[in-house]
Amino acid sequence: DNMGIEFELHLPPKDVFFECRSVQISQVLLNLFNNALEAAQEGEHGAVELRVRKDVDFVVFEVFDSGPGIPAEISEKIMQP
Repeated sequence: DNMGIEFELHLPPKDVFFECRSVQISQVLLNLFNNALEAAQEGEHGAVELRVRKDVDFVVFEVFDSGPGIPAEISEKIMQP
């Protein structure tokens, strides 16, 4: 059950290989998906999107959702420990 949320996946045309700590990458992506899913449920039309692209020296993962966004008063502090 996708809970009424539309999922979109955008991958590069070719497989992308990179060295990483797979457990940590998995944890980060899982947290991003959980947050995106929670936010997407707040709107009328819920959507979560994952884009993966190869940059020159990096692989870029982007997670988008249709949620209302982060309030300004919280966004200023979001990266603080």
